[in-house]
Amino acid sequence: MHSAMAKEIREEAACTANRDDAELWRWFCLMYEEGRVRWCASASGWLVSVDHRHLATEPDFDAAMRTARQRFESGRSRKSKVVRPSVDICNVTVSIGLGRVKAQA
Repeated sequence: MHSAMAKEIREEAACTANRDDAELWRWFCLMYEEGRVRWCASASGWLVSVDHRHLATEPDFDAAMRTARQRFESGRSRKSKVVRPSVDICNVTVSIGLGRVKAQA
């Protein structure tokens, strides 16, 4: 009897995990299609931003997307541990493809 109960518990856990994964990747696809999610690999791990707000830095892609979605849906952003001083930028050089453009702010 114990093994039947354990099997049922494992099957229920697998169904829950599959449902959670499906919800995450549907959210990801929607954000991707709308051009709202961005990610990149860095020395710190995977960085994920939604609507130009950094929401997650995690060691693996899956964890970073899960954290970003959770924070996006709760309205929280990643809390920065470093306070950066405000900088007034006057001259900016932007590289676009092979050319460079100088801009005044």
